[in-house]
Order: sequence, then C-alpha cells, then structure tokens
Amino acid sequence: KNQLFIKSLNRGSAGDGLGFKSCNSILTRIETNDETLTSAIILPMKVLTVADVTRLCRAIRSNTNLRSLSASGHVLTVDQLRCLGDAIVESHGIDCDGGWIRDLAVGDAQMGNIGVTALLQPFVGKTNHLRELD
Repeated sequence: KNQLFIKSLNRGSAGDGLGFKSCNSILTRIETNDETLTSAIILPMKVLTVADVTRLCRAIRSNTNLRSLSASGHVLTVDQLRCLGDAIVESHGIDCDGGWIRDLAVGDAQMGNIGVTALLQPFVGKTNHLRELD
C-alpha cells in the first residue's frame, strides 16, 4: 500500500516522450511529499535521466515521508551520487519525527569504491539515520 512500484505497464506523463519508461509519476509524488509514499522503487527498466536525478535530489531534500529508496541498476555518475548523498543528509536535518530515508539501494555493478565514497562523503561527521545501504 505504501510502496509504489513503477511497472513497465504504467504510463508516463503525456508529452514526456518516454511513455511507460518515464519516472515522472514517482518523482512528482516525491516532490509533493506524498504522505502515502514511504517506499519508492525505480525499476532498472525505467529511464532515469540526468534531469530526473536532479529532480530526485531536489525532492529528497524536503521530503519528510520517504523512508526507503531503491534505484538499483541505474548508472549514476560520481556527481549524481554526491548530490544524492547531500540531499539525504540535508533531509535528515529536517525535524520530521523520524521521516528520513533509512534504506537506500542505488547504482549498478560498475559503481565501485569511488561511487560509494562520493555517496557517503556527505555523511562524514553528520548524524544520519541510514540503516541499510545496498
């Protein structure tokens, strides 16, 4: 109920040019801080563009309901991973009664140590609530 799977049969926004591969609907729900969305999975078959990652990072900064995010199987650059880490750390500073991302699964098999370091660097010396990182 509180988890949204972006399935290949779902349709994207009209005119987004991506149809069923779009991430627009999930990004909009994260941006609007949908209180029913506590867990989001962006399946690898979805197209996660550079603009989508930027939107996701911006949305996470102010989201107080999302507890779990999975975007495994998507290639993310070092800068995108750092942006995501920054966004999560910033969201942890919001007084939202425990409404922080606790479980995170991102990247692909090629991410490597440099990618992990970029993602986690913003957490150094900060209080965070991550329980699981994949």
